[in-house]
Amino acid sequence: MAPRSASSSSGSRPRKRRRRNQENEGESERLRAVRAVEHQPSALASMPEWQDDREVVLAAVQRDGCCVQHASPRLKADREIALTAVTENSEAVYMLDPAFKDDREVVLQAVMQDPACFEWASEALRQDKRVVMAAVSKEAVFLEQAPEALRGDRDVVMAAIEEDPSALQWAAPELQEDREVVIAAVSRKGEVLGWAPKFHADAEVVHLAAVQYEWALQFASPDLRHSREFILRVVGANWSALEYAPEEMRASREVVLVAAQQDGWAVQHASAALRGDRSFLMECVRMGSVSALQFAGEGILEDEAF
Repeated sequence: MAPRSASSSSGSRPRKRRRRNQENEGESERLRAVRAVEHQPSALASMPEWQDDREVVLAAVQRDGCCVQHASPRLKADREIALTAVTENSEAVYMLDPAFKDDREVVLQAVMQDPACFEWASEALRQDKRVVMAAVSKEAVFLEQAPEALRGDRDVVMAAIEEDPSALQWAAPELQEDREVVIAAVSRKGEVLGWAPKFHADAEVVHLAAVQYEWALQFASPDLRHSREFILRVVGANWSALEYAPEEMRASREVVLVAAQQDGWAVQHASAALRGDRSFLMECVRMGSVSALQFAGEGILEDEAF
C-alpha cells in the first residue's frame, strides 16, 4: 500500500479539530441550557430547541415538576422524567403521557403527595390495594370511591379511620359491625357511633363515644340511657353529656353533683327543681363549683346564706 501523502495527513487534522470544536460547542450550549433551567426552570417554555433534550428537561423537572408540560411528547413518556417530575410536584402527573395512568409507581408517588391524584389513575389502579391505601391514608373520603372489596378490607378501612374516623360511614356493613373497627373510630370521633347501630347497646362502646363527644349519648339504647350507673360513668368523665341525658337523670341529685364536681357549668343542664334547691347549690359551692350559682333558680341568690 502506498504511504499516505503528507498533504493528505495534514488535511485530516483540521477536520478533526473542527469536529471536536463543534462537539465542544454543542456541549457548551447544552451546559448553558442546563444552567439556564436550573436557575429558572420555566425558561424551558421558551427553549423549543431543548425540549426534546433529556438532560435539559431532567434538570428542569428536578426543580419544578410541572415544567414537564414543556417537554416533547417523547420525553413526557420517559419514565425517569415522569417519576422525577411527580416526586417534585404531584400536579405534574396531569401533564404526563396518559400511559402513566397505568403505572403503579408513578401513580403511587403522586397519590402519596396529593390524594386527589387518585382520580387520575386508571380504573385498574383505583382498585389496587396499595394505591387505595395511599389515598385514604391522606384523605379518608376516597374510601367512598374504593371498590366494594376494598371497603370491606380491614387494613384499608383502618387506614382511612386513622385519617378521619368519619370513614366508618363508607366501610362495608360487616366492618361497621366489627367491634375493634368501631372502637377505633368512636374513641376519636364519638358521633360516628351513628353508623354503628349494632353497638348502641354496648356500654363500653357508647361510653367511649360519649366521653369523646357528649352528643353521642343520644345514640345509646333506652336501657343504657335510663341506667343510673351508666350515666354516672359518662358524666363523671364528660360533664357536658348531662345535656343529652334523660330528664330523670338531669333531676338526679347524685348524677348532677358528679357532673358539677368537674365544672359548675353542668348545673345549667339540671332540672328546674335542682336549680331551685338551696341545699343542692350549697353543696356545689362546698365542692368548689361556685360557677353553678349563675344557674340558680329565681330568688335563690337573694338568700343571705349565699
